[in-house]
Amino acid sequence: MAPKEQNLLDNRDERLSSFYHVVARSTDIDDSPTTISILGRDFVFFRRQDKVVAFEDRCPHRGAPLSIGDFCEDYIECGYHGWKFGYEGAAIEIPALGGEGTIPKAARLSSPYSVVEKYGLVFVALEEPKAQIIEIEEFDDPNFDVGYLETFEARQHCAFLADNFLDVAHFPFVHKATFGDGEEKVVGDFEIVEDGTSFTATYEHSFSNREDPLVHTGEHELVQRRRLTYRYVPPFQLTLRIDFLATGGVNTISFFIAPTAERSSRLYSFLVRNDLGGSKLAMGEAVAYEEKIIVEDLAIQEAYNAKGFPLSASGFVNTRADRVTSTFRRKLREALGEDTSDE
Repeated sequence: MAPKEQNLLDNRDERLSSFYHVVARSTDIDDSPTTISILGRDFVFFRRQDKVVAFEDRCPHRGAPLSIGDFCEDYIECGYHGWKFGYEGAAIEIPALGGEGTIPKAARLSSPYSVVEKYGLVFVALEEPKAQIIEIEEFDDPNFDVGYLETFEARQHCAFLADNFLDVAHFPFVHKATFGDGEEKVVGDFEIVEDGTSFTATYEHSFSNREDPLVHTGEHELVQRRRLTYRYVPPFQLTLRIDFLATGGVNTISFFIAPTAERSSRLYSFLVRNDLGGSKLAMGEAVAYEEKIIVEDLAIQEAYNAKGFPLSASGFVNTRADRVTSTFRRKLREALGEDTSDE
């Protein structure tokens, strides 16, 4: 049965064009062309007057990649036949026609796409975006330190990875080697607040805080309380703010998932913490720890053999412990323009 008939979402779905996706770190893009795949299509990114510009990596003449051409101050020259395009997209010269030739109106590149730089990352929307980039208030707070994780390539559909990020029931089983040992297996009741196609989910529970130095001195108990606050903005922007209630520490984990090809995704993540005292060594250790957690998750996610993520309510067997991930699937459907009145 075809994915569309099963109501499966894969990474090439054209509806995802109307949202922001992360394509690179800001430091990855300079004035030379960089080809990046999004939704199964190749785009070329480069800096011009300190702004990132993006076009589809394709000349309209014979489909040659623009990225093999020359990117000059005022124009792009295709490396195949020397067609020149201004940075608004229109062809300004076709050498084979000579100076008197008429340039066809269709001789133009795709219009420049909406590119935004935020959080040290580059975002692009291929069509008018239906949602804005998620707000991370702690990022600009001088009391917080920022640490970037390595960029991960994942052999899984974006929606599965987002579903995994929002799921707490797997902690004691998938993350035994990191933080899962001692985690509660029973999932309590989340408070969920919906805002259009976005939502916030909050939950408090007990955990073993082995990072707290006062545990080793006996001033704090090992088992403490923490508040988890998940935020979701469609299609694949997520954050988790962890408030350590006994210590006052805050750790916000961002998770941006880019659909690159049919079953290929790219993960961008960074930490924002106020409890490391500005120590680069401590942040490096925290980043390495989070990277181990992602590796544990990907070991499960890449074992799937799924053709797409089931959007219908009947696609999974859900319990009350799956309330947050069920809300994610419903909000994703709403963002994609599907009717969810039957749920």
